[in-house]
Amino acid sequence: MIRHVRQSQTISPFGVGAIIDINGESFVLAATEEWRGAEAIESKRLALALDADFRSAPAVDGDRFRSGGPGLPFARFPTWLFCKHCRRMTHRRRQDEQVDATPTCKYCKTRLVPMRIVQVCENGHLDDVNWEHFAHSAKGSVPCGSPDLRFDVDQGSGTTGLESLVVKCASCNQRRNLGHITDPDFLSQQLKSVCRGRNPWSWVSESCDAPPRAVQRGASNVYYPSVWSSIEVPSDDEKIGSSDGSEAVRASPYFLAAYEAFKAGNDTLASVLITNIASETSTSELFVRSVVKAAMAGGGTTAPSVDRASLVTGEWVAFDAPQGMNTGEFISRPEPLVEAGGAGAEAALDRLIDHVVLVERLREVRAFEGFHRVSPDELDTMVRSDGRRRGQPAKSGKLWHPAIEVFGEGIFLSLDEERVKAWERDPGVRQQVEGLATLLEPPKMAPRFLHLVGTKLLPRFVLVHTLAHLLVRRLAFESGYGATALRDRIYAQNGPTAMCGLLVYTSSGDAEGTMGGLVRRGRQPDLARTLLETLADAAWCSSDPLCGEQRHSGSEGLSHAACHACALVPETSCECGNHLLDRVLLIGGDGVPGFFQDVIALTLEQAVAANST
Repeated sequence: MIRHVRQSQTISPFGVGAIIDINGESFVLAATEEWRGAEAIESKRLALALDADFRSAPAVDGDRFRSGGPGLPFARFPTWLFCKHCRRMTHRRRQDEQVDATPTCKYCKTRLVPMRIVQVCENGHLDDVNWEHFAHSAKGSVPCGSPDLRFDVDQGSGTTGLESLVVKCASCNQRRNLGHITDPDFLSQQLKSVCRGRNPWSWVSESCDAPPRAVQRGASNVYYPSVWSSIEVPSDDEKIGSSDGSEAVRASPYFLAAYEAFKAGNDTLASVLITNIASETSTSELFVRSVVKAAMAGGGTTAPSVDRASLVTGEWVAFDAPQGMNTGEFISRPEPLVEAGGAGAEAALDRLIDHVVLVERLREVRAFEGFHRVSPDELDTMVRSDGRRRGQPAKSGKLWHPAIEVFGEGIFLSLDEERVKAWERDPGVRQQVEGLATLLEPPKMAPRFLHLVGTKLLPRFVLVHTLAHLLVRRLAFESGYGATALRDRIYAQNGPTAMCGLLVYTSSGDAEGTMGGLVRRGRQPDLARTLLETLADAAWCSSDPLCGEQRHSGSEGLSHAACHACALVPETSCECGNHLLDRVLLIGGDGVPGFFQDVIALTLEQAVAANST
């Protein structure tokens, strides 16, 4: 029996604590305390943010975990299995495992199948349902001295749902169907079950007062991973101050005065001088501030405080470098969208796009921090990658998290800030987004999106996110990469730094390089044509008018005009899980001015004129 898991899958979707199905068997990856031979990965910015080191899953030459050798241990879960022929249920223990063998029924000699219902709690624990107690829990039932369980189908139930499935005892003929077992309070109220405070790989239990609940083994609320991602760009303490674009900043007559103002702690004067330098050198204030900080640090020896918001801000600074950057792992260069003196739709588009950056090479580090169950709740309930709680010390040495490094290329573009601000002030735009922002406020929902959108959802975020999805779908036809190989990254968070941009990139863990398809499509005049075609696609969906008029679509109601026919992409391509999308913000409609509606109108006019000649 061959059981393979790719290295990248140990981060997502099959990280520590996740249930993975392999060839009909079901397992859970153990905490990093049990890993052997993990290899170090460097990411200074993520290390500052998480206060941890990073290691990747080791490559092995087989599917056996040998004590003392490299590898990842998996625990079989659920441990309750059943035979598809005789329907007998078997509780398989660790000592029953055999090398290169799958569990089989000792009567029928056929492979056993894992039970579909498991038990979870809000504190991150995962366990088997006590099926012996369940089978004898119906009203009037009495305990059985020698339970012999069967998992069967009640042919006379008249239904095909969980009510038709029963767990019965062949010794005493007591039974109970699975109807209502997934109700939130069924285990705790009706069965009086308690959480044993453990996960499948753990030999010990911890005290837990959270009520257990039964869920389908493949349900989405069994596992909510916390995955961090960082594009490894130069930061304040590295090479911002020595990049090509910084020379023009340091040559400004205001630079020395700004340096002295910062040094003296006069932030007001420093901000005024930085604004002057940014205007003079056609760079952003954030980039100028980074150059000044680098000069104050003597070339970069300080270690700034880093969180998820500053990870994105640091990347924005690198993309905003006037002449691009080249650090070996990060190679970027600005590219004009259209030629000077253009007209028509391309010229109108150029007025809305601030600048374009082609990233010929990038390195991304993705790190797995921990997971929640039942709901993505507070950090205190998160189970860390080492199986411990937030704030608890690591078992030995410094804390480390699983991570992978991948290499790729991308296209970055930002929208004109002044035009975006004017568009956001429109009452129709604000009202269109307020409904989505309200759904992000509940405590159970906010932690999932806080690091993505900031403290408040802005219209620019939904605008840029939707544009990124549409661009991914178009580039999948033109770049040589499939949609599943492309990813988006949004720079439009609410915060002290004004940002409005996106990065569409590809990254691969099995090759240090790229095919170059994205960078080629980003060159002039191809990118402008691609963007115009993308916006033309957005103007019409095969599901319109239903799609264009729908509100609060998707599993959580966190999108408006978006569906699989127009704006949704593979889940692996979107860091927001295909939420917070709305085509109307791009194309306009029902009193909502579209940011690109004039560009779309010109594009369609030019297409009609070209076809009529």
